[in-house]
Amino acid sequence: MDKDSVLKGLDGFSKLAKQDILMSVNTENPDYWRKNAESRHSKYKELYKSIEEKGLEETIKFAIEEYKSLINDENDPELRGKKRALESFFVLLGLDPSQL
Repeated sequence: MDKDSVLKGLDGFSKLAKQDILMSVNTENPDYWRKNAESRHSKYKELYKSIEEKGLEETIKFAIEEYKSLINDENDPELRGKKRALESFFVLLGLDPSQL
């Protein structure tokens, strides 16, 4: 996948996360889901900036290492959001997160 396609995909993910921030007030646990969406939005922006500055290959390497280092805590909205954002990034690239 080329750099421009990945950037476009991340931009789309970022917009969805922004919508989720707004919609979080309609959930059973608005604070949790707002933090989750904010974490995803932040990670998508960070990945976008990294691709622009360091290139796609370097960003992929960094993202894989970061993903491997994350602990699995479903109760932490920010950690869960970051993990979900990285998984979406990998799927966008055609990578299976469970194989990393």
